[in-house]
Amino acid sequence: MVRMKNRMGLSTRMSHPALSRPHNLIWTSRCPGQLLAQQMVDSIKNATLEDDIHDPKLLHSIRHPPSENEPVDQKTTLSLRIFLGLVGRSEKMYHNVQEALCLSDPLRPIHSYKVIHAKLERLTGITQIQTDMCINSCIAYTGPFKSLDACPKCATSRYEHPVTTSEQRQENPAEGEESRSNSRGVVRKARKQYYTIPLGPQLQALWRTPEGAERTLYRQRKTDEISLSMMIIPWFRILQQMAYRSN
Repeated sequence: MVRMKNRMGLSTRMSHPALSRPHNLIWTSRCPGQLLAQQMVDSIKNATLEDDIHDPKLLHSIRHPPSENEPVDQKTTLSLRIFLGLVGRSEKMYHNVQEALCLSDPLRPIHSYKVIHAKLERLTGITQIQTDMCINSCIAYTGPFKSLDACPKCATSRYEHPVTTSEQRQENPAEGEESRSNSRGVVRKARKQYYTIPLGPQLQALWRTPEGAERTLYRQRKTDEISLSMMIIPWFRILQQMAYRSN
């Protein structure tokens, strides 16, 4: 209700339609920018792991993390040392070292590149999630843009041309690519992708060993040491410490 004055100077009440609407009414903007922002907010509110993680093994490991690490034998230890020593080098260099070791000592082989790479991911929890993006870095194809085939800003295509069939892609797979196929079996390879390293699997890997779990308590341990070293703590310090612990 809105209070207004009539010609006689007397106040009266009038009903305004905008004020009489229910509070739970969902407002829909006609401005494209505001509509897109609302779609982004809704995507974040309703986000699930399956939105951007398409690897079923990674999804299973996040939801059902192992309670302990897999055993590391001498073969795995040697393979890890060689793999970490060749960080930044090509996969071919690892294969060359593997072949040289097999020639010198056939009874002491090392794991293949893919096997040791998978083992290292399971031990450390460091893995990557690939997401399609515009080749001009305008947008990422996630959220409201997930189902688009072209960038809404620069109109460039999301996928490479020409497309290939799933049989051809299986015979000649490209290194490091993540492709998607439609119902007709046509594989479409994204022109550009970016990588995200999730934090959850890394924290889960820390809790698998007593040493890792102890490292995660570093902040709590140092906070307790500081508290014990202070003989007299003013009240505002106590309040600050309570707020610090709650964060």
